[in-house]
Amino acid sequence: YVRHTLDGAAREGARAGIVSGGTYANVTTAVGNVMSAAKLSGSGYSTTVQDNGTTVASLTSANTGDTITVTVSCTWSTVGSGFILWNWISGSKTVSGSVVMRHE
Repeated sequence: YVRHTLDGAAREGARAGIVSGGTYANVTTAVGNVMSAAKLSGSGYSTTVQDNGTTVASLTSANTGDTITVTVSCTWSTVGSGFILWNWISGSKTVSGSVVMRHE
């Protein structure tokens, strides 16, 4: 469930960022909306955006055809405690979802 949610949040963030005029703020808002809907907004998640493999804080220099990668990550201790019994997964394990799309 958690991994699927992070994949979905990354996908929605990428979709918001690849359109002409898409901004970093559009990406983080889209990611935040998915995380909020899944009741994971307080998970301490982080969002990373890359343009052609370089981490960026703005998409203003993205060109048509560039690969935009959005990754959403958090640690298991902040999201997984209610999902599995007996603590089989270490709380320090990073859980992430990532999507790559071409900029329009």
